[in-house]
This record gives sequence, C-alpha cells and structure tokens, in this order.
Amino acid sequence: MNTRAEGIILACWTEDDPLLQHYECDSALFSMAGKPMIQRVVEKLVDLGCLQISVVHGDRPQPVRALLGDGERWGCRITHHYASAGGHPLNVIGAIVRGAPGMHVLASADTVPLCDLDLSRHCVVCSRTGDDALWTGWAVLSDKGIAALADNVQSAKDLRQHVMREAQSAGCEKVLTDCLSSQSVGAALASLPALFRHSPHTHGIGRNPRQAGVWIGNASHVHPDATLHAPVFIGNNVRIERNAQIGPNAMIGDACIVDAGSHVENSILLPGTYVGRELEVRRSLLAGNHLVNFALGVAVQITDRELLCDIRLA
Repeated sequence: MNTRAEGIILACWTEDDPLLQHYECDSALFSMAGKPMIQRVVEKLVDLGCLQISVVHGDRPQPVRALLGDGERWGCRITHHYASAGGHPLNVIGAIVRGAPGMHVLASADTVPLCDLDLSRHCVVCSRTGDDALWTGWAVLSDKGIAALADNVQSAKDLRQHVMREAQSAGCEKVLTDCLSSQSVGAALASLPALFRHSPHTHGIGRNPRQAGVWIGNASHVHPDATLHAPVFIGNNVRIERNAQIGPNAMIGDACIVDAGSHVENSILLPGTYVGRELEVRRSLLAGNHLVNFALGVAVQITDRELLCDIRLA
C-alpha cells in the first residue's frame, strides 16, 4: 500500500543524445501525445501521492520552470532548485532530503514508468530490454539512501551504476516495466507501442478515441481519402491531406501538416512540422525543418521545406 512520499525530479541530467541535440531539443520538454515529458512525470508523481515535489535544474532552467510553475495546476507544491548555481546536483539533492526525512521518489525528467509503485518499499524501476534490466532513472529510496548518493556520484552515468549496485547489494526490489522515454530518439520511437498499449493510463491520450486505436485532437482535419492505420495519435489543429497514410505507431503533434500521398509510420512528428507530398517516413522523427532518421543515424536540416517532397527514407 502506498504511503506519502516526496518527489525529486532530476531535470539537470537529461540524456545527451546527438540526434536530439541536432535540433536543440530538451528531452524533458519533448512532447509525447500532446504533453511534455516532464509534465507527464509530475502527473505520475501526483498519481502516486507525491504532493511535495522538488525539481533540480541544470544550466537552462527557464523553460521547465515556466511550464511547471508552483505545481498548483496539478494539485501539488513544486519547489525549484538550481544545480548550476549550487554546485554538484547530488549535493543539492542531499540538502533537500536532509530537511525531509522519510521516503522519496527519485525521478528522471524524461522518463515515465507505466506501472504503479509501492512507496513504502525501496525499489528501483528498470526497463525491459532483452535479458538486461536497465535503470530508468526512477527509484523509491529513504532520505538516507538518497543522501548517500552525494558521496559516490559525479555524473549521470555514475548515478545509474551506483543505484544498480546499491540495489543489488541491499536486496532492493527491481521493478520491471514498460516506460515512456525521450532520453534519445531511439527511446522515444521505442516508446510508441507502450504509449498506445497503456493509453488508458497515460494522461492526455486516455480520452475516447475516434475509432479503435485512433486518437484525433480538436480542430484537426483528416481528408476522407486518407488512411489511418491504428494505433495513431493526431494532435490538435492538424491537417492530413488526400491519400496520405498514417500509422501504425505514428504520433502527429499539434499544428502539423501531412501533405498528399505521404506515408508516416513508426515515427513521431513534433508540433509544427510540415511533411511534403509523396514522402515516406519510417522510424524517423521530424521536428519543424529538422529530419532525424534513427535507423540511418542521420540528422538533416531542411532549409527549403519544399525539398521534403523529394526525400525518401526507408
């Protein structure tokens, strides 16, 4: 049974994926099905009963702070802390927990586990990756357990290794679950099936779909001759033109345009993206005039968006 715990969100150590960096995207602000990842993290913590949440910022705190505010809109109280000004992030976290004894949920700003957690027991949350259990950036630990991290950790990689070592040596439970993640382009694309599979429990996509496995937002237009292959998420103010094919496993952000004859599957279009005519997009992420193909490991900036009409990606 869950007990009251406090949440700590690490917004200072989001992953440095070169493909995400190509178009200057903060993984904590990456939009998944209409909501930035860090908003989903806050909502998950509140669902778990964490009504006091500390956010530890890095070098660029303004966008995240502007989004989260004081937490009133989610029914919690958010306080902001600054690792760049106060030194090492784990020292900042140590100072937070010293004044708040009890259990804490440590949460990465760019990952959301799709399971419930027992806040009365120590655990680390791991993703299902073949035979390996990879730490997601989430853990339920005591104040003493979190404070001890400050003496042993110097980087995000150190933190991951230390938490997994401590979990093994202390017999801490490993919770295996599906996750939504924007730590990298690959992680975001791999999250799509989990997002749709757990849709009733992922805030913002749990509304009634237009048809089985198809979510369409407000003021969006899908041409009668377009084909939607479920599962598909289409945001607000989107236009899908004639003979376009969307899906399966496609996420179209707000204010996107998919022009006539294009095919988008197993891909993500971030808000405000235009896809030219007769374009085939598979296992890719498009953001404005940036095209990132995970399968090929390339990122291209399109200066003339009409050039998108002549691009083919397998």
